[in-house]
Amino acid sequence: MAYKENDVKEASKATAKGSVKVRIIGGEEMSMADYRDYIDMLNKKPFLTKRETVELFGIGLNRLVELMKQPDCPFIAPGGNKRHTKVHRASFEEYMRTHDIYGEV
Repeated sequence: MAYKENDVKEASKATAKGSVKVRIIGGEEMSMADYRDYIDMLNKKPFLTKRETVELFGIGLNRLVELMKQPDCPFIAPGGNKRHTKVHRASFEEYMRTHDIYGEV
């Protein structure tokens, strides 16, 4: 099936006008529908990377790292090395509900 030049131009105009893009931390742009799917996927994962945690919960990366450095941090997943530490999502959600994460260090 051959496309006419006008069909291609109109399709690109409709795509450009009808879609809102969101830039996530990795620098990737995605449509709002794709972003919603991405957030839904993060909500289902039991363990998150630091960047995924920041994206899902809306806190800063530096603040998350400060919280993770605390000696009694309850949401760090066991295993792994220091650089690739994972966050247990359910434990972090509970921690955020019970603590003032912006008031304590």
